[in-house]
Amino acid sequence: MEGQFHRSFTHPLSNTIVLDKIDIANYLSDTMIGGLNISLLPVVMHEMTHHWCFSSPVGVALSLLALESRSKLMDPANLDDYELSNEISCSELTYNCTMSLMQPLMEGMAEFAEFDLVPGDSKVLSNLSYITAFLFLGYDELGDKLLPTFSEKIREHRMRRETIERKKALFANSFDSTQSSYLSGYLTVKALHRMAEAKYDIFHDADFFLLYLRSYFFDDWNFVKLLLSRDVYANSVADRVMPYFAERLRAFQSLDHTELARQFEEDVLNHKGVTCEIYTQWVAGPISSTPVGPYEFDPLVKALLEYRVNRIFESLPQEEGPVTMLLKSLMLYRAAVSLGHDNMKIRVTKGGMLNFYNQHGMVLLSMGAPKEMTRETEETVEVDVVYINDQGLYLILSKDGVVRFHFSINGSVLSDEQLEYFIDRNKVLAKIQKLNQAVHLLDEDAFYPDERENVMGMVQLNINNIYTYNSLIFTPDAYLQPALELLHKNGISSLIGDEVLVNDCVVASLIAANELRANSPGLATVLKSPGLGTAIEKINKITRAKLGFDNFGYIEAKGIIISNLF
Repeated sequence: MEGQFHRSFTHPLSNTIVLDKIDIANYLSDTMIGGLNISLLPVVMHEMTHHWCFSSPVGVALSLLALESRSKLMDPANLDDYELSNEISCSELTYNCTMSLMQPLMEGMAEFAEFDLVPGDSKVLSNLSYITAFLFLGYDELGDKLLPTFSEKIREHRMRRETIERKKALFANSFDSTQSSYLSGYLTVKALHRMAEAKYDIFHDADFFLLYLRSYFFDDWNFVKLLLSRDVYANSVADRVMPYFAERLRAFQSLDHTELARQFEEDVLNHKGVTCEIYTQWVAGPISSTPVGPYEFDPLVKALLEYRVNRIFESLPQEEGPVTMLLKSLMLYRAAVSLGHDNMKIRVTKGGMLNFYNQHGMVLLSMGAPKEMTRETEETVEVDVVYINDQGLYLILSKDGVVRFHFSINGSVLSDEQLEYFIDRNKVLAKIQKLNQAVHLLDEDAFYPDERENVMGMVQLNINNIYTYNSLIFTPDAYLQPALELLHKNGISSLIGDEVLVNDCVVASLIAANELRANSPGLATVLKSPGLGTAIEKINKITRAKLGFDNFGYIEAKGIIISNLF
């Protein structure tokens, strides 16, 4: 199914990541050894962040909600039953309401990963940074060289023209969350980071901050319980979900993170956390997490998760095989990353080498053929490249749904169940697509269209307040309304107004976030003003007049720039 898409994205239900920029049909060897071109770094970090967020208890809960409602819709007669109809409406609205509320946050985290994330002095490294470092640096640079080498590569790329253009495009987004999720979310995450690092030294490490923020929102078992709660009516969904999320976001600013952050770092370092063991007739396995703050696991959460799984099977009993595969992918293999899928010609030579060829007949990869493959054969097979946390990168060959061979540089082996999932993931996506199509039946329901309008209307009315409050925390009240009117048009670009200053504002913000020096090599090629000091002075004059504060602090003698918001 990947061939049908023309851009990178992460499917929120299956947590399948599609990276259109990684072409294994031509760069199989580079992918396998961790030698991806550095120009792919922004899009990989962006989509990996989404994947990382959905690899969580909250991600599982949201998927189960959507799949339960849509599996019931496979039988349209269920809408004639008032109780079932209300359950379907509640699940669907809870999913859509939550996704809409969290979309700016998720996009903001992904943009922060693109432009601001650099590993620092924390004792732990996020999965996001580890996987990304592996894909771009490979095995040779892991170990003691990982952090300094990865950080150097990131900082080097952040001052390239293509990165600057990507951030200029972000700055031109509307600040209105109902029109675009990117800028409002990014400024919210930036404001939370700026506030946190000003109070707590540990958050000076931007990688640790994003790891902490991700767990704070997505490893939140209380939110899982609220989302999966059964005693609700469709018209009360927004009244439950919206206040909880808004308060959770607001509370991040008022919490004392001193002990919370220290304990969280220790828990991640020692692999301690909260695990919910799901056990049903069809799916059994752990959902793991490292929550922020103390949490005593509530058995009701386990019961609610298992109840939702059982309800899906009750709706689709005749399709047990595909549904079992679907739920295993959602709950047990959620953190696995599919990096590429394609049909390739392979040939086993007389000398026992297994060669992979692109469409032009060039050898992409050559390796010793496994014993189970016949010598001197040539055929076309399906090739998958998959990354699994704590296990590594795998090359999987299959034909007609049967695994022929799988290989890992570190020598580890996948289980039959894992292999079955990975070669059938297109069937999983096709199954999700079929279930998604059933949502249109709700348009014909007597009550759902009005319920949807009421719930999503409340979200639309409140979402800007939620993100405005949390992103413009440095803006005095007297400046707020005029600033919003400017930002809602074309974001920071309309606030600053001048194209040259927008470019130099982006340059200054990248220097500040990545702890570069204002006299760093290459600055002259990306700066458009005569001098950085002059540009910063002009930008500060604008932000002082329109936002009520100087955005940049500049210590010219040391070449240090500090950014207050963007």
